[in-house]
Amino acid sequence: METEQIISLIDKIDFFSEFTQEEKKIVAGLKSNIQKFQPNEQIIKQAEADFSVFIILRGSVAITKNEHPDLVLNRLKPGDVFGEMSLLAKRLRSTNVIAEGETIALKIDGEYFEKLDLSVQNKFKDKFIEILIKRLDNMNESISKLLR
Repeated sequence: METEQIISLIDKIDFFSEFTQEEKKIVAGLKSNIQKFQPNEQIIKQAEADFSVFIILRGSVAITKNEHPDLVLNRLKPGDVFGEMSLLAKRLRSTNVIAEGETIALKIDGEYFEKLDLSVQNKFKDKFIEILIKRLDNMNESISKLLR
């Protein structure tokens, strides 16, 4: 993919709304980190030691656990993020992530993340925190509904 195509995808995603055009160009310049996955391709394996985060640019993924492989816990679409807990906390993967169709994602590994300009790192971290809070709120709401 060309840098302009990547910027075009990034521009459509709310995750990057706080990023300047220059910062988006830096992200888009990570061509080796733009990855394409085929339908049913496993992107992340539960219990794996990989400290990368993924941002979906096109397509969708299903989230599962080894304990119930046929139960889809969540579906993520363009703009959604997965892997942030492993990146931030250096923890083993807690779920499986499987491409549902052809999917394009930006992959940022921990080593590269640490090399980013501090202001860009902070924008990523702010977004990760926002996402984690939203997920915690959704989980609390789901548990409350189950207990009623």
